[in-house]
Amino acid sequence: MLENPQERKLVAKVARDLNINYRTALRWWKYYEWTEEVAYKKFEENSGPKSSFTTEHNEYIKELLDNDLQLYSDDIINSLTERFEDFTISKSQLNNHLRNTVLITVKKLMFEPESATHTIIGAIHSSSIVHVVIRKFPPRKETQAAKKKRNVNNGKKRTAIVICTVDPEVDDDPADNKPTPKGATTAHFIKFMNELLDVMDLDETFKGSYIVMDNASIHKSKPMLQKIESKGYKVMYLPPYSPELNPIEQFWAIVKGEMKRDRLMSEENLSSRIGDACNAVLISDLYSFCSHSKRQIIKCYNKTPF
Repeated sequence: MLENPQERKLVAKVARDLNINYRTALRWWKYYEWTEEVAYKKFEENSGPKSSFTTEHNEYIKELLDNDLQLYSDDIINSLTERFEDFTISKSQLNNHLRNTVLITVKKLMFEPESATHTIIGAIHSSSIVHVVIRKFPPRKETQAAKKKRNVNNGKKRTAIVICTVDPEVDDDPADNKPTPKGATTAHFIKFMNELLDVMDLDETFKGSYIVMDNASIHKSKPMLQKIESKGYKVMYLPPYSPELNPIEQFWAIVKGEMKRDRLMSEENLSSRIGDACNAVLISDLYSFCSHSKRQIIKCYNKTPF
C-alpha cells in the first residue's frame, strides 16, 4: 500500500488516494520508516490463532450434513469429539467456522411465546392422562394483513336454513371456504372431544363423571354439549382465573419443556415423546404444583398482585 511513500510526499495525499483514514495511513507510514516493511504484512502474521480444523474435519462435517440437514451445533460437536481423539471446539468457534470457511448457513432457533406457536389440548383424570393432542400452527406471514370486509346484502333475499340435529354427531369435515389459519378453534376442540369420548367410553367407570373445561367460547358448542350428555357425562365450566391458580398449567409447562429439549430421533415418534415427558413429572412435582397454586390463592384473598 505504501511501498513508495517518498514519491507521494504527503501522507494525507496517500490517504486520500487509497481512500483510508489519515490516522491509519500515518501509523502505517511510521511503521514503514521504522521497519522498512509494508504494514499489511504484519497483519498476515498475526491474524489470530490457527484453526484447529483440518481438511479431514471439514470432509466429515460435510458428510454429516449430507446425511441430515437439520443437525444442531451440539450434534456436530459430539460427532467430531467421538470421531477424532483430543479434539475440542466451542459452539461459537464451530459456528464461525461453518459460516466463514465451510460456507454453511447457521440458523439460530428463536422460541416465540407458546400461545403463538402451538396449542396443547388435553384431558387429565385423577389416575392418568386420558388423551393429549398437540397441533402446531404455521407462522403468520407479514403480507397477510388482517383485512375486514363488511358483507352487504345488496337487496337480495336470503333463505333461512334450519339445521336439525337428530343424532348429536359432530361433523369434523372443514368447510369449503376455509378461513385464515389461526389458533385453536371450535372445530379443533370438537375433533379432540370426539376422540376423547371414544377413549372414555372404553372405561365404564367414567360414566356419570364431570368433564371440567375452561369457560371459553370454543368449549360451548351446542352439538358438542348434546353429544357429551348423550354419552352419559356432565359438563362443568371453570370461572375466569389466572393460569397461576391451576396446577395443570404448571404440569404442561414441565411437559412442554421436556418435549422441546431435543429434536425427535429416527426411532422416536410424537406419542412416545409425549409419554416420556409425562412420565418425567414426579409425584413430588405434582405436590409442588398444588402448593404453588395455593400460595397464589392466598395472594388473591389478600389482594396482593402476582
